[in-house]
Amino acid sequence: MWVDSKEYNPNYGTNFVDIPIAKSLKTMSLYEELQTYLQRTASSERQNLIRAAQAILSRSASTGSTSSAAKLERKDEERELREWAKQQNCWIKPPNQDLYVAEGAEQKVFFMSDRQTVIKFNRGVFYEYWKDYLLNLLLHNFFFPSTSYKLIGFSEMELELCAVVEQHFVQSNQETDLEQVRLFLETNGFKNTRNHDYYNSDLKVILLYPMIFLSV
Repeated sequence: MWVDSKEYNPNYGTNFVDIPIAKSLKTMSLYEELQTYLQRTASSERQNLIRAAQAILSRSASTGSTSSAAKLERKDEERELREWAKQQNCWIKPPNQDLYVAEGAEQKVFFMSDRQTVIKFNRGVFYEYWKDYLLNLLLHNFFFPSTSYKLIGFSEMELELCAVVEQHFVQSNQETDLEQVRLFLETNGFKNTRNHDYYNSDLKVILLYPMIFLSV
């Protein structure tokens, strides 16, 4: 079930991206729905490569270990992802610099040739493990399907591994009103904890800009 800005204030002109409402559904709670979504196999093209990359890291981590919580060190994750991406023909060549859009602390953004889509070369610097980055992609796609990411492969920039994701380009026509964002998230069960960070106790989800985490 979904809510948008007009459902709680018809005077707002901005249509926010859909986000699930934190309340019980007829068949399951949204928390249960989220857990089911995270545990099931890929059900869409946008999930396929994310799930496959998760699987290769899980298999590699469990090799020689009896612990289900076993994790690879980040450097080992990177080795596994590089080898796997090259074997699967999803090792992406560096983009044409003429298509450069912008960059931040974690990623560089480029237009695709149609200029309706962007590709982001993300170094995953906000995550201790690449496995956590992949989980964050799934969480983002669950909560924000209108701006979902499609993992198309991996690459290297300045000797660092990058995940390469595709996303529809959205042209901004006004500055973001942070007060509207706060009201929208609070309407959907999220409480502002500090700055632009939010927590939903029903879903056990933390929106810690620019990341999404499960707190359990």
